[in-house]
Amino acid sequence: MKGPVPVLVPPVNDMKSKMPSVMQPRTVTAFGAEVHYLTGGQGPPLLLIHGIGESNNSWSYNYDALARHFRIYAPDLVGWGQTTPSPAYHHDLSGLADFILAFMDAVGLDRTFVVGWSLGGAATIAAAVRAPERFPRVMLLAPAGLGRKVHWLFRAVHLPLLGEMMLMPIMLTVRTLYQLLYAHDWRKVSRDFLVRARDKARQPWHRSSTLAFVRAHHALTQGQGGLDMRSQLHRLSMPVRILWGRQDRVLSVIEGQAALGLLPQGSLVVLDECGHMPMLEQTDRFHDEVLGFFTP
Repeated sequence: MKGPVPVLVPPVNDMKSKMPSVMQPRTVTAFGAEVHYLTGGQGPPLLLIHGIGESNNSWSYNYDALARHFRIYAPDLVGWGQTTPSPAYHHDLSGLADFILAFMDAVGLDRTFVVGWSLGGAATIAAAVRAPERFPRVMLLAPAGLGRKVHWLFRAVHLPLLGEMMLMPIMLTVRTLYQLLYAHDWRKVSRDFLVRARDKARQPWHRSSTLAFVRAHHALTQGQGGLDMRSQLHRLSMPVRILWGRQDRVLSVIEGQAALGLLPQGSLVVLDECGHMPMLEQTDRFHDEVLGFFTP
């Protein structure tokens, strides 16, 4: 950390908290849920899959640049952000894979490039294993599912009452998550990003969905062991690029290095001076990697 974290108390109706204008909000019914997503841009399709307890706000630093080259589809995953819960979903990777494929069907995506971050990376692996013909190339950002270790704060969320308090949609908890845990340099996380993240988390189902997922996988004792996808990596025959921040405190880059040998066409890029959110902390490098990988 470099110096004290500033106190951020933005108004709820801050106009700057809106998503970039290049992206248009849309709604579609898929997997028994009312799915809210952002779409925009021109070019081959690119699907963006966010992580646990997150929303499509995770990609808000990237929309303008990527939309110059791709048609972007960025859903809020089932039960997070503005997408409603679904009775078909049981808080596991199989359900997230079902959701991803159902969303693609609903918006008419037969095949698409895809980027999955954190838990969204594990969900992307599960979807690509299920239907490899639909994903010609896959990029994973600090993906879950490649080991057991995870930061102790994610284990603590498992505990009754403490988990509810830790995930309250207020600026203190949002700042703690993004500026002190996810980011290597807290100054990379803007006030506007935090406001949007907080507002998305205020949906009535958002916190309960995160708690249900963490507790279903016994995070306190197992970490992320219940999400282990390493035995399935050999089934990903398409090119797979992993990006990982060297200073990631949530998930260790060592897991990406170990998983590399399990991928038939795998490659790993380790980013210096970067924590758990390469798309936010190393924005230009992330855009270059996306363009270089998906448009070689």
